[in-house]
Amino acid sequence: MRSKYIDVLKALAIITVVLYHAGVLTYGYLGVDIFLAIAGFFTTKSLSGHNINEGSFAHNYINFEINRIIRLLPLILVAGFFCMALGYFVMLPDDYENLSESVVASNLFSNNILAAITTKNYWDVVNEYKPLMHTWYVGVIMQFYIVYPILFYLSRLDKRNPKGTLLTILATLAVISLLVYFSTTDTAQRFYYLPSRVFEFATGGIAALLYNPQQDKPFRKGFVYVCYILLITLVFVNADVIPASIRLVAVVC
Repeated sequence: MRSKYIDVLKALAIITVVLYHAGVLTYGYLGVDIFLAIAGFFTTKSLSGHNINEGSFAHNYINFEINRIIRLLPLILVAGFFCMALGYFVMLPDDYENLSESVVASNLFSNNILAAITTKNYWDVVNEYKPLMHTWYVGVIMQFYIVYPILFYLSRLDKRNPKGTLLTILATLAVISLLVYFSTTDTAQRFYYLPSRVFEFATGGIAALLYNPQQDKPFRKGFVYVCYILLITLVFVNADVIPASIRLVAVVC
């Protein structure tokens, strides 16, 4: 499913992340959180279209996972091979060992877990010598792909209103995730682990379940433009009056 509204969100997210890494946009990292919500939206649409729990759930589930692995893994393997080959000639032994660990973790879609256990902080200076550190995001996405289809299966156990049940499950998990996010001061847990990220993915999933492109309401365009303006304000305006955590939740919602 293609949506021009989502395409604009993707463009904004890409621009903000690029500007953040260029050092010119303080809150540009929030583009990653926008991407997680978008991923939740499209994953929900994809699973709804495939009816993953019809027939053999195990068979459909395995096919879903294989399709995601085929889509993500080849590029990770190429990047890992290139980094290992180049690092062999330009890196010190300790740095090369860290790179090797990162390559293995990336190939297993678990670089977020490795980062949480080792450096713990995405902004730590030691990450300057880890060219694959950004694959932590791929790890989070793949781990959502593993868990998320199970929620669809559970919701379809309710034969009368599976969509309503799924909405309830996602809303409940989103609230619990927000409580986890605000109740911990552990930076690694907030940044790298699924429990603190569920509300972002679930928000996109809820939007996908509620969004009906056939019902073109008159206020939609105006409402969307207002949301764009608020989003741009939250990301581009560097004002300390809004705490970073509140700003993140507002951007996702």
